Amino acid sequence: MQSKQCTDCLLLLPLESFHKHPHGKDGRRPQCKECRSIRRGTRRRWPVGETGTKPCPRCRKVLPLSSYHKDIRRRFGVDMICKECKKAKDHLKFINMSEEQKEKKRTQTRANHPKYRAKIREWWRNNPQKIKEYNTRNRANHPEYDAKKQINRKEKFTEMEINDLSHEQWLEILQAYGMRCAYCDKKAKKLTKDHIVSVSKGGNHTYTNIVPCCRSCNSKKHTGPPLRQVQPLLLTIAPARKKGKSPSS
Repeated sequence: MQSKQCTDCLLLLPLESFHKHPHGKDGRRPQCKECRSIRRGTRRRWPVGETGTKPCPRCRKVLPLSSYHKDIRRRFGVDMICKECKKAKDHLKFINMSEEQKEKKRTQTRANHPKYRAKIREWWRNNPQKIKEYNTRNRANHPEYDAKKQINRKEKFTEMEINDLSHEQWLEILQAYGMRCAYCDKKAKKLTKDHIVSVSKGGNHTYTNIVPCCRSCNSKKHTGPPLRQVQPLLLTIAPARKKGKSPSS
């Protein structure tokens, strides 16, 4: 008896469990009769617009619309199946590919990666307020992420070759810069310790690799090179500078 796997419930069923379809590969629809009936029922009867939720026809769970990928072609602007089911479906599809198809998929992904990255960066530049709201909401909903991030950062500090910055040295660095940011030369309520060579690239937590920096400049620099030239070797012996001048000038 011939059998076929349903794309929704992933069960291996006989062909009689699938509706006939003239355009199907084997003359049958990709979903079994039961999953098709669930799809038709949820599409017609479920009050998505009123409840703000939608049942996924694959995992058969009632989930909020945020659990679905956006799709403007659909009636309610979201995909038919939820994100988790979509991920599992794409993974199953990739596993069932031949080696030639997998290599072709990898080649296409590598070729289009710079284009997608540029598109994402442009969206980030044009929507700073949306990014800020998303980050605030994400931190509130997932406080464990920040805790895990702090743990990973502490582990990196313990693995450093040199980690000897003292509180007295940090105060001396702040006085040398006149309590100002080393990059934008502006006073801030809170100055952060910026590593000239970032920790992720092998930089050490020592006075020769630390400058005071405001949060804005620290975010702009990220793990890249300094925003402007600094003299880290002179920081702990440099005299307190006058207002408007930097130690590197």
